[in-house]
Amino acid sequence: MKNDHSPTVFIVDDDEAVRFAITMLVESCGWIAEEFSSAREFLHTRQSNGKNGCLVLDLNMPDMDGAELVEELIETLHWIPIIVVTGYADGPLAGRVREAGVRAVLKKPFNDRLLLGHIRKALEIE
Repeated sequence: MKNDHSPTVFIVDDDEAVRFAITMLVESCGWIAEEFSSAREFLHTRQSNGKNGCLVLDLNMPDMDGAELVEELIETLHWIPIIVVTGYADGPLAGRVREAGVRAVLKKPFNDRLLLGHIRKALEIE
């Protein structure tokens, strides 16, 4: 049963179709999903809601990229488990977030079962 204390999967991607697809996948498992079209939108909301969960994050976004968001979360001690989904899994941004300690970096298009497995581990759901 979902309630205000249920973990949330936060989805940050500037591509509306990707956000929608991940949201549908997450909700099909009975989890709560919240979508954000930018890193700054997520940061603003995250600081005000205090919910726990995990973050599914794209790297290549305008204004503030995913690596900058990861670094900001670490710097401000607002660390949550992070799973990166990106079209550039071998690029320099992916290297930065791996070094920062994200849970996984998955290349788009990603395998749904693999993503769900990483989310389940991040939420510590058996």
